[in-house]
Amino acid sequence: MLKVGELALRAGMTVRTLHHYDSLGLLSPSARSSSGNRLYSEADATRLSRIQLLKQNGHSLGQIKQMLEAGSQPPRTLISQQLDSLAAQQRHIEKLRVRLLRLNQKAGKGTLHLGSDWIGTLEMLVLQEEVLSESEVAALQAIEDRLDNLEPSWEALVSDVQSAITAQVSENSLCARTLAWRWMRLVHLTVGEDAELAFKLTLLQRNSQRAQQLNYIHSDMLDWIMVSFTYARLALFSTYLTSSEHEDLASRQLHHLWQWQPLITLAREHQRNGHDITSPGVRELAQQWRRLFRASHYGDDLELERKVRHAYEREPELSKYTGLNNSLLEFINRALAVI
Repeated sequence: MLKVGELALRAGMTVRTLHHYDSLGLLSPSARSSSGNRLYSEADATRLSRIQLLKQNGHSLGQIKQMLEAGSQPPRTLISQQLDSLAAQQRHIEKLRVRLLRLNQKAGKGTLHLGSDWIGTLEMLVLQEEVLSESEVAALQAIEDRLDNLEPSWEALVSDVQSAITAQVSENSLCARTLAWRWMRLVHLTVGEDAELAFKLTLLQRNSQRAQQLNYIHSDMLDWIMVSFTYARLALFSTYLTSSEHEDLASRQLHHLWQWQPLITLAREHQRNGHDITSPGVRELAQQWRRLFRASHYGDDLELERKVRHAYEREPELSKYTGLNNSLLEFINRALAVI
């Protein structure tokens, strides 16, 4: 029988590690001396050798315990489980490799500096990968150069918006509306025509406290921008409506403000998947679209409806930066025509 110190010396590890294995039930001594000291048999030493071998092959202690105690399981089952585990580790390593390659490219172009900056950038990449699909991550990678060039513009704009909020500038002021147009234009330049990507990144920013700490874009800032952008679009209606009609429209737009993004995302999903406009899902989308458009613009006021539709025909800026493009509008209009 070997004392704990003797086994530790023979195995090239610390006594503390053996105590830890004992507490986990991974390797317990076969006996105790009269004074209570741990005593290990040759079988225990053999088990420890197996533990060390499996650990060197990258298995966790929990996995090793499961493998050693799973005598009733067929070897093929255990091997398949370990192959799945190794495949997952390989995917994780590949993701890390891609992230570091992106950071290395930034460093080579001089857009990444020493200090905590690059660590924050790595954190943001990880946060994005948690909410984006592989194709969306690839889309961001494809526009990496453009993102680097836009970074100073984003920093300046975030600073300007924060200053306006601190100064309690009204969302309906010319200053706020100008900032909102700048913001939407920069979002458009960042993600191009991919409104779904823009919506997902906005949702990440709204829900992740860490993302807000990294780039200083907080949820109250996003709210301020969206309300200011609504007023910016409302200003385009002013020459077509009476003051009372304009107030009614403003109230409706602000009340239904947050209902449009998920509906536009759903419409894009149907279009991307090639769903027929007569399918039940697209018909339901068209019904929702019609209800929301009416509720957020004119209700039962037929005269206001006529003026609103006339304004949309004459003011292409009303659809700008809303996530709608000609292709999606055509898809929706065809679906509306069916119902």
